[in-house]
Amino acid sequence: MYTQMKHTDLIVNNTSGYVELVLRLLHNETYQAEQSKLIELHYAQDLHQNEVVALEWLQFIHKIVKSE
Repeated sequence: MYTQMKHTDLIVNNTSGYVELVLRLLHNETYQAEQSKLIELHYAQDLHQNEVVALEWLQFIHKIVKSE
């Protein structure tokens, strides 16, 4: 989703990068607030009205529900 929203600040390539990112979000309130605002902005601009993305999410949700 972040790639589709053109918001790559929260994309990491490995487990250690993910752990570092989570710790930064947990311990740095300013960074967390900035990222939340950017996610809202990018969602509204790039993802909210994107029919392709909506269809992908719908298919994903159906797949998860079927597997339960």
